[in-house]
Amino acid sequence: MYTYRLLGRVPMNTLVILCMAMTFGGCVDCKSHVCRVTSKVAYDIYWVRTLCCEEPDNELCREMLPRIPGLTALVVDAKVACDQHNWDRMKQIWNDIRDLGLPLPYVKGLWSVICNEDVEVACNSHPFFGPKDSFNIEGTFIRMESPIRHVDSSDVYSPYERASQKVDRYELSSGSLAAYTWLGNDHCDIEGELRLVRGHHGMSSRFDSELCKAFQPTHASFFISGELVQGHLVLDPTYHANILRVDSSGRGLLCGKFHLKLCLRDDTSISLDDIFNEVWLELPVRMQGASIQIESDRPLTSLELFPVAPKIASILRCDPTANTDSPARNGGCSEIGRDAMEVFMNLFPECFTGHSTSRSM
Repeated sequence: MYTYRLLGRVPMNTLVILCMAMTFGGCVDCKSHVCRVTSKVAYDIYWVRTLCCEEPDNELCREMLPRIPGLTALVVDAKVACDQHNWDRMKQIWNDIRDLGLPLPYVKGLWSVICNEDVEVACNSHPFFGPKDSFNIEGTFIRMESPIRHVDSSDVYSPYERASQKVDRYELSSGSLAAYTWLGNDHCDIEGELRLVRGHHGMSSRFDSELCKAFQPTHASFFISGELVQGHLVLDPTYHANILRVDSSGRGLLCGKFHLKLCLRDDTSISLDDIFNEVWLELPVRMQGASIQIESDRPLTSLELFPVAPKIASILRCDPTANTDSPARNGGCSEIGRDAMEVFMNLFPECFTGHSTSRSM
């Protein structure tokens, strides 16, 4: 009973993907999978307890609480099924999770000052990946020779794409993605397409050393094929905050709300459909001549590629495992988050060997 009450503190999306991680792992080594997941859960307990202490009326806290008891029971069942290597039961649990009334709203709008102007942007309402997860992405979009001059109604991808406008089409034929996350490691091939409006309506008038030159993406898609998963991300063409913004050197970000479809390569019935349908992505790029290069000269952290709400980001960037005597560790709500995290970690000593989770007396 105590375990159920404790797990009630875990964010809803973490409970969902606890089952997913064990499912994706194929129930081969439950201890390894569970320990990887509990590390993610420990951080999630910290940030959600801290956030809900500081902002008890936060929509995220209100939305996840009613669903937690049912999810908690299913995750406990998933752990037992994994220990028993009961694949059929794992698949049934996955379907039960999807029947609980998911997903929660994921992408949320924000306002930011860019080039001395208030600009509406967006972020993810909560993290799917852990703060220590990273991604290596490589690839180059090549512009096709003939721009799209007249758009048939069947080809219109967004309200920004008009028959009177010129739309440049870019193709990514051979990109790669290496993901090192708490769900596991995977190496994927990527193909993609990008369409940008050009001309007066496609860019801002300001242009200086900041990210001020803006292009309107009307379509963007990435098709992913990995050793573990497969799927695609497709831009939501109706979302008004989608933008490709660069500075005077051509370096910048492709930002947009993407619909996500991701499933196990070996069993497409195990997917994120109806659970995790959308994501806000900020991909570093460089425009140069007729190409747009995905520019990642180092691994990208999850908070760079999938930025979250500023309040959650500030909590995640703190190290809750730092010295307990540190003055930075003695703030009220942060202390509540750490207490909850450490109680959880102490339930899994085999997963946190060498880390002292006991409070200093």
